[in-house]
Amino acid sequence: MSVDYDLNGVEVVNLTPHAVNLCDEDGNIFATYPASGTVARCEKSQVQVGTLNGTPIFSVKMGEVNDLPEPRDNTVFIVSRITADAVPERTDVFCTNGLVRDDDGQPVGCTSFSKV
Repeated sequence: MSVDYDLNGVEVVNLTPHAVNLCDEDGNIFATYPASGTVARCEKSQVQVGTLNGTPIFSVKMGEVNDLPEPRDNTVFIVSRITADAVPERTDVFCTNGLVRDDDGQPVGCTSFSKV
């Protein structure tokens, strides 16, 4: 299903634990979405399935999403990629795309959002 997203004027709620900075092609920050104080997370379960040279190897399964509000009119939510992957049916859930790093290689923002 294809959806045309025109999200001008909608509320953006950042459900990650950190501010999300949008950057232009030169790496300049032009918008910041502060952390809302609520973090949407995907539960995970893991079972050790073996070892590799003494290091544990786990099988990890992602489960339910916690702290993701129900859809609201004129509102979109920024979440982690793992959380977005868990709710592909939600047209109001996005994650960051196009990582931008500073001169020291540290992440400072993104150039766009993505929809899974």
